[in-house]
Amino acid sequence: VGLSSVDNMRNCKDSTGATTGLPDIPFVSTALVQQCSDQSFPMAPPQVICSTATQHPQTFQPNIGRAYYYNQKYGTGKLHGIYIYGSDSKSARDSSFVSGIGQLRLKCCTADKDFDISGFAPQSGYTPVVQEMKSAGSNYGQATTYQAMTLLRKEATLQGLTGVKVWDCTVGCYDKLFLSSAGSDSEDQYVDLLFLPFYSKADQKANKSLANYVKYTGADKVGSFGAYAWAASFAFRDAVNSAVKNNGGVNGVTRKTIFAELNKIHAFNADGMFGTIDLANRTTSQCHVLLQVKNGTFVRLFPSKVGTMDCAAKNVVPVKLDIYGH
Repeated sequence: VGLSSVDNMRNCKDSTGATTGLPDIPFVSTALVQQCSDQSFPMAPPQVICSTATQHPQTFQPNIGRAYYYNQKYGTGKLHGIYIYGSDSKSARDSSFVSGIGQLRLKCCTADKDFDISGFAPQSGYTPVVQEMKSAGSNYGQATTYQAMTLLRKEATLQGLTGVKVWDCTVGCYDKLFLSSAGSDSEDQYVDLLFLPFYSKADQKANKSLANYVKYTGADKVGSFGAYAWAASFAFRDAVNSAVKNNGGVNGVTRKTIFAELNKIHAFNADGMFGTIDLANRTTSQCHVLLQVKNGTFVRLFPSKVGTMDCAAKNVVPVKLDIYGH
């Protein structure tokens, strides 16, 4: 995640001695040097549009689909609150900051204040956050991991904070550990995903890839990061199959041909399990599914139809920011 260089990967020689590099299909890459490497094909494409990475400002591509749902339910411009960023990794912080800017400032919720908090902080580290929310009358709060959201929600309960309409989180909170660690404080939590919800038996029934992920991983072992790893295996499978087909059989599978085939994959969705991305061009998905915790269970909200995602073009809104400096 926090790579400062991909030189070793790029300089790797193949069996002929040629400097070919290694095909890289990670879940996510937050360091710009890996995000925009032409040898990396992340399942969660970079927030930055790579052709603008050396420009000032850069252009980013956050998926803000849930903002439209919040606006419709609570009123456009009615939500305001806090956003928590992990402070342990600058690259990860930058990535989540872009998503927050797209989500909070552009289409949905204004920010009363932003907080940088270490992932190792105890619950007391969230005391100033809740105090700020009480002072500002915040009705919105967002964190990006279930650990941070658990501590935030527990501290809010401890301080008697009321009036919050949206506790907002993404893939980092789609974990049964959030439900168990937060307990009753997880109730009404919103969780937004870029893939079909694997805890849902109905969605498993609707999509074979999702069902197989749960079946072969184990229902008690599945997790969001694992889902991305599962999807990465599909991208590798597709590239290998194409290399076999286009290069005279199994002996045509080399690192060079794998690179060539990965660069041809422009509509990838892991057999319908994920929202479609342009893998080769590192373009983010327009698709999302919004869930909410009800009675200790993740419940599908929008779209309501099982096995589907909302893939409206308006969900990705370009935004210009100068994150990477001069």
